[in-house]
Amino acid sequence: MSTATPPDGFPQAPLRATIGYAAPTSSPAEKKIRYVAHTIDVHDARQIRSGLSLDGEGFVLAEHEIRSAHLEDPAELARVYAPEIAEVVREATGASYVVPQTTWWSILPRTSEPLPTEVIAQLSRDGQTHYTVEGVTPRPAGNAHADYTPHTAEELLELVRSDPRVAVPPFRRFGIYQTWHVLNDPPHDNTLALADSRSVHDEDLVTYDNILGIPDEPGNTVRSRAGKASERHRWYYFSHLRTNEIIVFVGYDPARPNNVLHTGFNIPDAGPAARPRLSLEARFFAFFE
Repeated sequence: MSTATPPDGFPQAPLRATIGYAAPTSSPAEKKIRYVAHTIDVHDARQIRSGLSLDGEGFVLAEHEIRSAHLEDPAELARVYAPEIAEVVREATGASYVVPQTTWWSILPRTSEPLPTEVIAQLSRDGQTHYTVEGVTPRPAGNAHADYTPHTAEELLELVRSDPRVAVPPFRRFGIYQTWHVLNDPPHDNTLALADSRSVHDEDLVTYDNILGIPDEPGNTVRSRAGKASERHRWYYFSHLRTNEIIVFVGYDPARPNNVLHTGFNIPDAGPAARPRLSLEARFFAFFE
């Protein structure tokens, strides 16, 4: 399929990428989603970077030199990386107070490097996912999705407010913002695509149960949304992302009709020099007085 015609200002031809969309027969609420491959046009958002906004498209590109030195260490991620990126989110949103989401998947590394054969066999044999196998870095999601529904956002807000380590001040409203950050320089074999939130309508979304880790632990089973294919959708990516660039996008904002569909995708004709993508995604609650 092809996507809707983008705004002016795209001298570079879009990439033709393959992503997963929820099957057309999916009902508005599903336990498990069946995905169907679709080819979409993905436009380089660098061409319109100066005009992007969280209130418009739902995503922006920020710059920040990361001070954290050991990003493979979960303790370092929580102690150093999370406060650094929280400040990036605060500056991008104008929020009064920003804190990381208080679940194990608040900061999640991903790599596009192929899974070892023995791990694939283990997943098939045990019925596990790459979120639950110790020592395995999750692979990129290849399906159009939005992580939060209103119900999920409120549930996770209560986890944040009940955490003794977090002192949430009085607030008028809140939002959830996600960040995406590559840890190795380009060229990459896989990157992130984001749909202009204004091009996604309610009828394009299917709610489903999303299990992240051990189901019985608080915050590990949430309701998320999968996207169904539409000619209206306008997809973007940022070419040649570097380690000092961070995508900030809307995960949940109660004032918005829809939030940002996103997915990883393999870059067509990336070439033999392309490196497996290594990235960090993080999730933050932003509070506004």
